[in-house]
Amino acid sequence: MKMFLVGFFSALLLVVLVSGLTLFLATQIHRSSAAVIIIDIYEQAVGHDAPEVITPFEDTNNLSPKEQSSISKLYGLGITAGTSATTFSPQSKTQFYQWLIFVGKLIMRLG
Repeated sequence: MKMFLVGFFSALLLVVLVSGLTLFLATQIHRSSAAVIIIDIYEQAVGHDAPEVITPFEDTNNLSPKEQSSISKLYGLGITAGTSATTFSPQSKTQFYQWLIFVGKLIMRLG
C-alpha cells in the first residue's frame, strides 16, 4: 500500500507541475484561481474536504464563495500565508515560483 501511495503522489506531483507550467506558459492565473486548483487536488487526493479556518486576509471579501473557501482551506493547511500578514492578493497573477511553493507545500501536506 505504501508503494502505491508513493507512486500515486509522484504521479500527482508530475500532473500538478505540468499543469502549473502549462497554465503559467499559456496565461498566468490569479492567485484566487490557483487556490481553487490546489485545494481541488488536495481534496481529491485525501478523499475529503479540507477544514476551513478564519483568515487574517482583508482583501478576499469580494471573491466568490468557492474562492474564499479555497483560500481559507489553503491558509488552514499552511500552504499559504498570504502576501502579507493581512493580504492574500487574490487578483495578482500567480508567478511560477509561487506554483512551485504551493505544490511543494501540497506534497508535504499529503506526505
